[in-house]
Amino acid sequence: MNLLEKLREEIVFLGLNKKEDIKDYLYIRTGEIFNYDSVYELGDGIDRLKLKKIQIDIRNIKNFNITCFTWSKIFRDLLLAFDIDAKYIDVGGHAFVEVFLDGKIFKEDLMKNYDDLMRIKFGLDIYKRYKIFNPETNKEEFYKELKNYNENQKIKMKEVLELIKIELKEIKSNFSLDLEGYIFFVFKTIEKIMNFPRTNVDYSSGVSFINNLFKIFIHESYSPYCTEIFNKYKRIFIEVYAIKLKNKIHYFVYKITDDGFYEFHEENEEMIKFYLKNYHSKHVVNLSKVKKLNYSVK
Repeated sequence: MNLLEKLREEIVFLGLNKKEDIKDYLYIRTGEIFNYDSVYELGDGIDRLKLKKIQIDIRNIKNFNITCFTWSKIFRDLLLAFDIDAKYIDVGGHAFVEVFLDGKIFKEDLMKNYDDLMRIKFGLDIYKRYKIFNPETNKEEFYKELKNYNENQKIKMKEVLELIKIELKEIKSNFSLDLEGYIFFVFKTIEKIMNFPRTNVDYSSGVSFINNLFKIFIHESYSPYCTEIFNKYKRIFIEVYAIKLKNKIHYFVYKITDDGFYEFHEENEEMIKFYLKNYHSKHVVNLSKVKKLNYSVK
């Protein structure tokens, strides 16, 4: 795919003329088009080195699975093609882009913790980007939130999640659910949410979205008991979550379906054993040993 030509046509169609607007649009569109390459996270040192050294041609994109290193090269080259001064920054284990506009330096970091990548794909406003230096104040400043340009994406997910949070709390109170029962109910609710209309959601941004939902609905410090099971060569990645309810372990998985979409659903123990037997696991874990819960949901 000729990414540069495609985005040039879109920017002309939208009538974007200001360099900052073009920069922001390129940031959002690359987040919509590309997926994070989970092989970098789950592979070994050789895998990481190979992915880090991949050469990029924005006029001939062949692979839509990228890392922070490849995205930063893509984003820098796109900016330079639109006459926007930008610099690729490699700090060893991570890469981002510095953009120079109107006497300010903007740090652009789509891949930081997958947060912006996840939020873009689910139509949420972006919040991780910020100015790193302003000569007028001589200090670091937080950057404004960005709105998604694609109106079809604007399903007001933020408002929907807030309403669901209130509804969950009311159900917990009305039915006097204990913490474990409430968390199980949250799992089932997330299962429904993952069927909401959404864009091209991949493994990493989907997992990040699920983990963000846990923090929204349960508690900011909530960390689900889970493990990653994968086959990096076949690009099969599965996240397995466990929750104990009435002395029974319930398993929920986030994985790709036969038609190419990812889904989050409850799975039986036999299938979990099949995954553990046939695929690699990022950590050696005992999924029956569910973490003790030591906080309350307010």
